Amino acid sequence: MKDDVRRRVEGTVALVEHIVTRMTAGFPDHIERDDLVQAGMLALVESSGRFDPERGVAFSTFAGRRIEGAILDVVRRDDWLPRSVRVKARE
Repeated sequence: MKDDVRRRVEGTVALVEHIVTRMTAGFPDHIERDDLVQAGMLALVESSGRFDPERGVAFSTFAGRRIEGAILDVVRRDDWLPRSVRVKARE
């Protein structure tokens, strides 16, 4: 079982870099890219343990959603301005 988890993680590491690059295209410069990559890697490892191939979903799809969520969690945690204010500023 552990070999399956290891293979999934090793085969999907590039997905973390891809997602971080895609998501940070519009982010300000003060957001640390390394922190986002680290959060993405942790989400990848966690998702590899929770993945159930019986559900008919590709691992990259399953992990990708969890990686995106972890990155957003870090960005939101480090943001000093409430989300409601950011929404109003965009409007």
